[in-house]
Amino acid sequence: MLRNAIVLILSMHSIALIGQFQVNGAIIDKITSTPIIGATVVIKNTNKGTTTDFDGNFSLANVPEDAVLVFSYLGYISQEVEVTNEKLTIYLEPSISELSEVVLVGYGSQAKKEVTGAVAVLGSNEIEKLNPVRVEQAIQGQVAGVTITSASGSPGSGSNIRIRGISTNGDSRPLIMVDGNIIEDLSVINPNDIKSINILKDATAGIYGVQGANGVILIETKSGLKNTPIRVNIDSYFGFQNTSKKVDLINNAYDYATFINNASVNGGGRIKYNTVENRKLVFGLKDPNNPLETFTDWQDAVFKTAMILDTNVGFNGGTEKLAYSFGASYLDQDGIVGLEKSNYTRTTARVNLQYDLLNNLKLSGTALYTNSTKNNLIESNIGSVLYSALNIDPFTPVRNTDPKSNGYGGTLVTAREVVNPIAMIENTYNTTQIDKISTTFGIAYAILEGLTLETKFQNNHAAVISDIFLPVFNYGPGKQGTVEDNPNVIKDDGNSLIHNVDFYDDYKWENFVTYSTEFNESHKLNVLLGTSIQEFKGLYTGRSGRGLINNRNSIEDAIFAYVPPENIRDRFNDSQIQAGNNKFITRLESIFSRLQYS
Repeated sequence: MLRNAIVLILSMHSIALIGQFQVNGAIIDKITSTPIIGATVVIKNTNKGTTTDFDGNFSLANVPEDAVLVFSYLGYISQEVEVTNEKLTIYLEPSISELSEVVLVGYGSQAKKEVTGAVAVLGSNEIEKLNPVRVEQAIQGQVAGVTITSASGSPGSGSNIRIRGISTNGDSRPLIMVDGNIIEDLSVINPNDIKSINILKDATAGIYGVQGANGVILIETKSGLKNTPIRVNIDSYFGFQNTSKKVDLINNAYDYATFINNASVNGGGRIKYNTVENRKLVFGLKDPNNPLETFTDWQDAVFKTAMILDTNVGFNGGTEKLAYSFGASYLDQDGIVGLEKSNYTRTTARVNLQYDLLNNLKLSGTALYTNSTKNNLIESNIGSVLYSALNIDPFTPVRNTDPKSNGYGGTLVTAREVVNPIAMIENTYNTTQIDKISTTFGIAYAILEGLTLETKFQNNHAAVISDIFLPVFNYGPGKQGTVEDNPNVIKDDGNSLIHNVDFYDDYKWENFVTYSTEFNESHKLNVLLGTSIQEFKGLYTGRSGRGLINNRNSIEDAIFAYVPPENIRDRFNDSQIQAGNNKFITRLESIFSRLQYS
C-alpha cells in the first residue's frame, strides 16, 4: 500500500509538471557570430520574459509547452520561435532600416545603430493599432522591463509605471517629458497626438540626473513637414463596454442561508436563517417589504453596459519655411459601475510649429491644452461600491417602499461598511475637473557648421477643482455615511459641500551648446554642454460649508443653493479660507554634459 501511495504521489507530481518547463539558450549576431548582451526574450502576448547575460545566454522558467517566444534587440529583426525542451540558439539579423532610424536620447538624438544603452521605441503606427484611451495603455505589454499596473478600473484613472522595478529612493515614478516639457499626469495627452515614445532605461537617462533615476519616458508629438500640402485626418468611434467576468458567488437563497448558518454556529453564534425542506426561508428579522423569494444578484445590479465615444481631428503641412501640425480630440466614457456617476470626459487641443527665421536661425513652439472632468465613486478599498456588492446579503432588494430607508432595501449584514451599493452610487456626488495648458518655445542658432546654440523655455499651468456634495442620507442604523450615526456632524445641520481649488505652476529654462563633427570618414564626435533652471510651485485652497436646504440633489444645486439671504460660497469666512491654504515651492539648478564618440 505504501509503495502504491508513493507511486501515485509521484505520478500526480509528474502530471502537475507537464505543460511547463524551463527554456535555455543563447542569442547570437548572425553577421559577426558574437553574443548579443541584453537581448530580450518574452513569452508572446504576456509580460513575462528575461534578458541575455554577458555571454548572450538566457534562462526562462515556467514556460508553457505551446508558447511562442519572441526574441528582440534594438537594431535587429525580431524572431518568433515555438518553444521546445531543447536548448535554443537564436541568430538575430541586423535590420538595416531600423538601424538608420533616429531615436531620442535626451537633449538630442542618435541613430539606432549607435545607441549602446537600453532604449525602447514605440512609433505612432503601433500606438494607433492599439487605439488606447490613455498613453499608459499604449506602453502596457509592449516594452520589456516596463511594468504598468492600473490604480483603478474606472474611466480616466491613472496607472503606476515602473521601469525595471522599484527604486530605493522612496519614489519609483519615471521622469515623463512631452516635447521636452515635464508632465506629471499622462491623462492630459491624447494618444493620437503622439509621434513616438522613447523609453530610456539605464545610463542613457543619466543626463537627467536624479530626476531620471527611475528611467525616462520621452514623448514626441506629431509635427508637420516643410513644402508639403495640408493633410486632414478625422477618425471617430463609438462603442459599448461591459464586464468580461464576474466573481463567482452562491447563486441561490438556500445555499447562502446554509453557508451563513454554518459560519455562525462554528463561531459560537446562533442560526440566523431557518430553512425548511421546500428550501424556502423564514427570517427572524425580516424586512416586511422584502418577499420571501427575493434573491438579488448584486453584481447584475451594479454592472451596466457603458458607452464610449472618441473623436480626433488633425491637420498638418508646411511651406518653404514653416512646418505646422494641429490636433483636437474629444473623449466621453461612462463607467460600467455607476455609468454617468463614474463618467470621464476629456477635451484636448495641440499645436506644433517650426519656423526658419533665417537659414541658421530656427524657431519652434508647442502648446497643449487639456480639460477633463471625472466623476468619482468610492473604489479600491473597504467600503467601496464593489466591496458592498460582493458582501451584501442577497435577500435585500435593490428598492422597497419603506420611507425610512429612502426607498432602498436595507441590508441584513451588520458590518457598518456594507451598505446598499445602488444607494451609494445614486447618492454620491464627487467631481474633479482639471484645466491644464503646457507650452514650449525654443530658439536654435547655428554659429558655425556643426556648432549650435539653443535655448528653450517651458511652462505648465494647471487648475484642479474638486467638488464633493454630501447629502443627508440614512444608509441604516450604524452604517458608515449615515449622518445621524456620525457624532462629529451636528444633526439637522443640512447637506454639506466641500469645494477645493488647487493651482500648480512650473517653468523650465534650458540653454545648451552642441558640437558635432566627423573626421577620417569613420569617426564621429558629439559634445553637449548645458544648464537648466526649474521651479515648481503650488497653492491649495479649500472651502466647506453646511446648512444647505435638504431638497438639493446635485453639486450644481448645492453650489447655487441659497440659504437666505446669502449664497453658500459667500458664507465662507476668511478664517475658513486661510485655514485651507497651503503652498509649496521648489527649485532645481543643474549643469550637464555629454560626450559621444563612435
